[in-house]
Amino acid sequence: MGLLDSVIGALSGVRSTSGSGDMLNVVLQMLANDGEGIGIDGLVERFKDSGMSSVLESWIARGSNLPISAEDLQRVLGTETVEEIAQQAGLSRRVTADRLSQMLPFVIDKLTPHGRLPANGLGDLGQLMGRMAGR
Repeated sequence: MGLLDSVIGALSGVRSTSGSGDMLNVVLQMLANDGEGIGIDGLVERFKDSGMSSVLESWIARGSNLPISAEDLQRVLGTETVEEIAQQAGLSRRVTADRLSQMLPFVIDKLTPHGRLPANGLGDLGQLMGRMAGR
């Protein structure tokens, strides 16, 4: 297990033995330009519509990341999206929302090292996986 796996595991238990999926992979699929998920533009819209843009902006910008509760994140993403992620990860919706609330700020921060969103999205799944691995 690499350093990134250790950090993510410590933050959110994403690589624990409970659940059949890999939560990081599911999150990256949600954000990837070539995925079937909402993509970063959809995520930005959902945070904006929920009045929580400043939270997401803190994850993108350099500096400290504002926290988000599992309940607020579930409200932002929507029950259907959280349920889809839960099914892919093999976890309950409650556990999924909790892990996402801990993991998503770290992932978004890591994928936006220059403190801004790239004009053409975050990239395809392979690119996101490579960036998360620090390559």
